[in-house]
Amino acid sequence: MVTKTKMIMTYGKNKRMNNEVYKMRRVIIEMIYTINNLLKSKGMDRMPHLKVRIAEHTECVNGWAILGRNEIYFPENRVYRNNNELFCTVVHECLHAIWGIEHNDGCWLMTGKATTERDDIRRNKSNVEVVDKMIEYIKGN
Repeated sequence: MVTKTKMIMTYGKNKRMNNEVYKMRRVIIEMIYTINNLLKSKGMDRMPHLKVRIAEHTECVNGWAILGRNEIYFPENRVYRNNNELFCTVVHECLHAIWGIEHNDGCWLMTGKATTERDDIRRNKSNVEVVDKMIEYIKGN
């Protein structure tokens, strides 16, 4: 019998649960609640349950997801940064984790490249604008 193994990309080890890690997870989970409420208000279905993990400090990424596996990860040093940027990153990772949507370097939300221009755009987007862009991806998928 031949079995396929799928390499799972990871950028840091998961942090063990403690009070500080719990607080960081709550920041992400509260954003997921906001996303779900906005999706519902626009007549969309709520997202399925996501596994939210906090990983050790890393400089190379803002977050990562396992495509189509409902798992999202955020490095501890990225959780308390600019709220709008973090919200965009959470939406970005949800699109990867739930819908399996790949990077699109022509889009401010789904680009995989960190640029000053992208970050400036993300800082100035409201949660509603971000979720509207998310819905475009969901419906286009």
